[in-house]
Amino acid sequence: MAMRLLVGVIGSLLLCSPLVAQNRPMPKSDDDPNFDPSVKVEQKIGDAMPIDVPLVDENGQAITLKQAMNGKPTVFILAYYRCPQLCGLVFDGTLAMVRDQEMKSYTVGKDFNIVVVSFDPKENWELAGAKKRVYVTQYGRGEVADQGWRFLTGKEPHLTQLCEAAGFSYRYDKMLKEYNHRSGLIILTPEGKISQYFAGHQFNPRDVKFALMEASEGKMGTFIDQVFLSCYRYDSTRGKYYADVMFVTRIGGVLTLVTIAGAFLIAYLRSRSRKIQAAIAAGSTNQ
Repeated sequence: MAMRLLVGVIGSLLLCSPLVAQNRPMPKSDDDPNFDPSVKVEQKIGDAMPIDVPLVDENGQAITLKQAMNGKPTVFILAYYRCPQLCGLVFDGTLAMVRDQEMKSYTVGKDFNIVVVSFDPKENWELAGAKKRVYVTQYGRGEVADQGWRFLTGKEPHLTQLCEAAGFSYRYDKMLKEYNHRSGLIILTPEGKISQYFAGHQFNPRDVKFALMEASEGKMGTFIDQVFLSCYRYDSTRGKYYADVMFVTRIGGVLTLVTIAGAFLIAYLRSRSRKIQAAIAAGSTNQ
């Protein structure tokens, strides 16, 4: 068993190296030269969210962000439910991410939560409930997912407080009657501190999984997952993980030394065994 575990760890570490070329930082997917520059997301990694502000859940019941998170690392989304395009793409991208093979061993509601909050104070819990039914039904996994994937609404002062704490700005376009805003995910620790940001509407499942593992401080993820995570560093400017070349190089050096030492040890033990067997054979002949 121990040997299998060692082989698995070594294999995982060796697999880190060829992924370097596949994980070069990419530009944010919603970067647009025509986008309103006043509408942006200012990253506030390490800051605490106001998790006790009063909100309303998808059933019309009072709830706080803290209660919705329920002590789990959380994917936090600021959007609005009547958004004609962008927010729907974010929800679709989130659904695709959690259904991806990379995330198959993690369940919303069990290992982490997803909390969506509408920043539009005119939206009500009925809209939130309708949106939730669509995505939770497509995700499946029963009641546990229903408890872990929340769609919330609130009143303006409390929503403003949440948006400002997250560094999220938006502007209402009176002509189009739509909100101009950025899109993405925010990863929160179980205590409600901002851990990482992911921009756009398509999310790399491995990157989000690593972010949730970091946010959980090692409480989420298998041992092999943790080994893989140690091979990568997070680039907050691009919202991507990239291979830590220095770490991989050092690990490669250590593995080389371990391999050489192991070869010498095996050779020594074999030589010693042959000498013992020869001595036993010689003793038997003398008798």
